[in-house]
Parts: sequence; C-alpha cells; structure tokens
Amino acid sequence: MGIEHWALGIGHWALGIINRFIQTCLSNDRKQAQELIIHNALHDPLTDLPNRTLLVERLELSINRAKRIETYCYAVLFLDLDRFKVINDSLGHLAGDQLLKSIAQKLKTHLREIDLVARIDGDEFVILLEDIAGIEKAIQITERIIKDFQTPLILNDSEVVISTSIGIVLVTKDYSHASDLLQHADTC
Repeated sequence: MGIEHWALGIGHWALGIINRFIQTCLSNDRKQAQELIIHNALHDPLTDLPNRTLLVERLELSINRAKRIETYCYAVLFLDLDRFKVINDSLGHLAGDQLLKSIAQKLKTHLREIDLVARIDGDEFVILLEDIAGIEKAIQITERIIKDFQTPLILNDSEVVISTSIGIVLVTKDYSHASDLLQHADTC
C-alpha cells in the first residue's frame, strides 16, 4: 500500500508539472500572438518598417522632448521616390514591391539605432534623426542617401536607377503636432 500511495503521489506531482507546462505554453502563445498583433499594427506589411502610426508616436515624443530639453534637436527627412509609378507600371507590381523592400533596406543602413525610418505611403518614406548636433548632420545623411540611390538595382533582370526628392526639417521646440511637422517636411 505504501508504494501505491507513493506512485499515486508522483502521478499527481507529474500532472501538476504537465499542467503548469501547458499553461505556460498557452500563456507564451497568447503573449506571442499579442506581440505579433501589436507589431503588425505598427509596421508596414511589405517592408516591415514602422508605419505612419508608429512614426507619429515617435515624432510626438521628440516634439515633447524638444520642449523639455533646451539643447535637444532632431531632424525629419521626407523622401518621395521619383518616377516610381513609371517603374511600377513598366516592370510590374512585384518588381515595384521588390524595389520598395530594397529601398527600405538601403535607408536603414544610413541610420543609427536611435533613428527611425518609416514607410508612410506608397513610395513615401520618412526618417527621424534623433538628437543630432545640427542641420549639417542631417545634410550629411541626406547626401549619403542620394549617393547610395545612384547605385543601380536589378529588378526583373533590368538595371534600375531611382532617385528621390528629400525634404529636410531641422526641428527644435517650434512644433506642437506631428502632422504639422510631416506636412512641412513634405513641402520643403
């Protein structure tokens, strides 16, 4: 009887461990699903870059930081790909999608960890350069991006060179809303 009682106790103990393991797995699956939902809500599905929603959140944080910290300065670069529609129409939408993915990767190579590049619409990208020394730094990064864009890309066995128009806004504490800042960067 003692051995049977001991075996029964081990069985309950093992069931408890299995139960906790299953609950942990379910909890981890739920947590991963929530993280995926949040990620998808804040990122562009094609390029996996942050989307307009995440960009606006980051811009609002920068706007507030600039109001609190006298020396804080940041810049916003608004990029619009030139002749993207022509490339998309002539080489096809799959090639256009591949081009956007390639551009996203190119842009990320020019940024620091604290900076952000977002795809906000079709062929429009915005770069947030956090905590920069001045307009010279924003201009240096812009010049590197323009030079990088001169390197041809291969799409559907065709060599493609794409250019971009870039508006630059150096921001201090003058802005109150991210939408105003984006509009100003788009029209520069």
